[in-house]
Amino acid sequence: MARRLPGAPPVLPGYTHVRALGTGGFADVFLYEQAMPRRTIAVKVLLTDVVQGDLRSAFLQETNTLAHLAAHPHVLTMYEAGIAADGRPYLVTEFCPRGYGERFRRERIPVAETLATGLAIGAALETAHRAGVLHRDIKPANVLITAFERPVLADFGIASTLEHLRREESADVGLSVPWAAPELLDGRSPGTVASEVYSFGAMLYALLTGRSPFEKPEGPNDRRALAGRILGHARPAPIGRPDAPPALVQAVETCLRKRPERRPASMMEVLRLLQLAESQLGLRPTPLELAQESMPPVMLSAHAVTALPGTPSGRLDRLGTAPGAESGHTGRRRRTRARAAVAGVDDATRLRGGGFGRARGGGRRRVWIAAAGASVIVAAAAIAVLWQPWEARPGVVASIDARPGPGAVVFTWSAPGEGGDSYEIKVEGRPAIQQEETSYRVDTTTGGARVCLTVAVVHQGSVGRPSAPRCARSGRIEP
Repeated sequence: MARRLPGAPPVLPGYTHVRALGTGGFADVFLYEQAMPRRTIAVKVLLTDVVQGDLRSAFLQETNTLAHLAAHPHVLTMYEAGIAADGRPYLVTEFCPRGYGERFRRERIPVAETLATGLAIGAALETAHRAGVLHRDIKPANVLITAFERPVLADFGIASTLEHLRREESADVGLSVPWAAPELLDGRSPGTVASEVYSFGAMLYALLTGRSPFEKPEGPNDRRALAGRILGHARPAPIGRPDAPPALVQAVETCLRKRPERRPASMMEVLRLLQLAESQLGLRPTPLELAQESMPPVMLSAHAVTALPGTPSGRLDRLGTAPGAESGHTGRRRRTRARAAVAGVDDATRLRGGGFGRARGGGRRRVWIAAAGASVIVAAAAIAVLWQPWEARPGVVASIDARPGPGAVVFTWSAPGEGGDSYEIKVEGRPAIQQEETSYRVDTTTGGARVCLTVAVVHQGSVGRPSAPRCARSGRIEP
């Protein structure tokens, strides 16, 4: 089927159109150059024929979700959003020159790169889940690579809050069939963390094998055939990568279990397996880049959309079914139905992330008073930073107990904080690993072998100072 040509790029003050990057069911993506600061950016623009429809609110939902999560280093950076002079909403993001959309089919992705990408995107998803947001369209095409070779998660166009899905259990979900969990395809669920875990595993499977889990080289591989295999008794073909460590294969296989309750309960569990896989390759486990547990949830408010020109007031009704938007910069088609709850944009043609209003009234005296007050606040903030950091630093494990056993030593310690931290364990002569438990068993090949271990607290992705080494000898191995 022929793909349509992109529409006319909007005229945006301060930006110069360069070329089209991709087309989709209800959006185009263009490459622009920004005048100040000078940089190349991508602009996603809603099509003219859906500007006044409910798909507009789904587009704006993506804007609000990205604004909330884009501080994460592995979420696509959003610079601004607004309404063009011709009435089309647009979204300005960083330009990513490439991604995994077609690359996983053309190239054999190295295992180390697959692990690094999985840990990066998995941390972004865990952060989104902590904020109460599901991505709901995890697939290789939505993982882009920045100019600095950093993988980022893109396209939150059908993302939804967990609370919203709990209220609207019958809400339809936009589906990319090859990557969708069985419970989404048969309508049992509108989306959960478990379904995100499945799609994440399907993405890792594709990076390792060059195909989605239920594709067959001999076909057929249309949507109906793939859905039948996903819902039936078929199993994905073995990964077949001798260079893939056992923990990575285990992570993928457990994520792809058809029953949601048999999958890992969270992305964090999957990330621990990926860190273990790094250790099995002799690599130092990658610290996880996670937001604080107290990260505020994404608040999506339907009534705020009334501030947008041409948007009817009141609660938004269920979105109509329509083809989907571009996958980042590479293009995709999908169907999407969702209730949109979107923070608003005022009548200005741009919505920027913050700014200062103009002072009114009071003359110079009020300005000087404000300046003096600001200086006091700055000084107080500086003192606060010196005396108490805003973020708690990782604690230090004070002591480690060692209990010898036959051909092994079991080390245990107490959590120095209030719980919720994990630990980086380093055994002399072995790669470091990370885990959440406060005990670790070191097996030895001979009785009486000397084992030395240090433990460092991992708090919110930061690795603290290691403990003093604790050494012990394993017990005698019974004949």
